[in-house]
Amino acid sequence: KRLPSSKGIWAPDISWCEGDGLFYCVYTCMESTAGRYFDLDNFLVSSPDITGPWSKPVYLNSVGFDPSLFHDDDGRKYVASLQWEYRDGYEKPGVIVMQEYDPVAGKVVGHARPVWTGGTDRGCVEGPRIYKRRGYYYLVCAEGGTGYGHCVTVAHSRGIWGKYEGDPANPVITSCPENFFGRDDEDFLKPQYFN
Repeated sequence: KRLPSSKGIWAPDISWCEGDGLFYCVYTCMESTAGRYFDLDNFLVSSPDITGPWSKPVYLNSVGFDPSLFHDDDGRKYVASLQWEYRDGYEKPGVIVMQEYDPVAGKVVGHARPVWTGGTDRGCVEGPRIYKRRGYYYLVCAEGGTGYGHCVTVAHSRGIWGKYEGDPANPVITSCPENFFGRDDEDFLKPQYFN
């Protein structure tokens, strides 16, 4: 409430954990996009019913945005998100990182570990989602920013922490099949891709 346009909740991710009997929703609360610095926090709420009522928000971290929660079949949970990068000489906006989430303690465990830099040279890897099928972990991400070069890429690994190998057909979904190279562009907004 009380936040202007383009602020507030970004990219909520809702998941169901049968073992817990709970729906989980993780999301970013974006408060400012001033300059190259994003002021953001990530939270988690849960409920036995998708219509609520939902729990009070649990603070997760402030490393980036677009968090998702993955429930592994051994009962462990992991938060994946974009790590917002503002340092000179590093790719903008950043890489996909992951932390384990401890539901008993109600917090993430350890430091955010980088797991994926993307499957194309479009840059702006974001929106990670993890799935597990037939012994493989699949990491599905958006790349190319939210302009005309937007796409979906996929990577897989035998272990949750990687090493993730990109699909040779990446991008698997896009409306702009020709490649462009936004990865080395220091301007994270990349306005030329909206022309």
